[in-house]
Parts: sequence; structure tokens; C-alpha cells
Amino acid sequence: VNVYRSITAMACNNTFTQEQKNHILMALSGTGLVSFIMCVITVSLVFWLRLHKHFIYRLAMYQVISSLFFSIAEILSLTLLNYNGDTFDQISCKIDAFLIEYLLWVKLLFTICLSFHFFG
Repeated sequence: VNVYRSITAMACNNTFTQEQKNHILMALSGTGLVSFIMCVITVSLVFWLRLHKHFIYRLAMYQVISSLFFSIAEILSLTLLNYNGDTFDQISCKIDAFLIEYLLWVKLLFTICLSFHFFG
């Protein structure tokens, strides 16, 4: 959690050089793109193989869908590359930081709920 909080704070507060910020945000967005592609393939396979009719596969699919939304938020962090302190950029930076933080917590809490459901 602290990694993403520090990345979004770094992008909004502009504490690193532009080159360092570009490398960090490109790595974050690159992993988001790979994650997005894998999640889309997984959800497509679940529906193609008709596994969504089973309860356990539905739960796994919900986890993949939450990862899909999180990867979209990571990809949107590319908008922070040109952040220069303008009011509009500051608002979009805060929106992106909120989305990443919110979706990260959704994934974490969903995983905890699944763990309690299966092993509790």
C-alpha cells in the first residue's frame, strides 16, 4: 500500500526529476498494461469455457475483475507524466491517486473476505 501511496504522492508533489518520474510511471503503467491483457484473456476464457456457472470460478472471476479495474487505474497513471503543477493536472493527479488507492483497498479486502470464506 505504501508503494502506491508514495508513487502517487511523488507524481503529485513532483519530488523527483522528470526523468526519474518517467521511469517509475512507465514501469507502473507497463505492468498495468500486461495485467490488463492477462485479465481480459482470463475473463474471456472463463466465459468461453462456461466456468462462470460454478461458484468457485465465479469467485475467482470476481478477483480477476477487481484486478482488471486496478490495472486500468495503473494505466491511467500515464497521465501524470506531464504533470507540471497546473490546477487541472493537480485535480487529475488527485483523482488518479484516489482511484489507485481505492482499487488497491478493494482488492485487499476482497482477498481477505475470500480467505475467511474458504478457511474460516
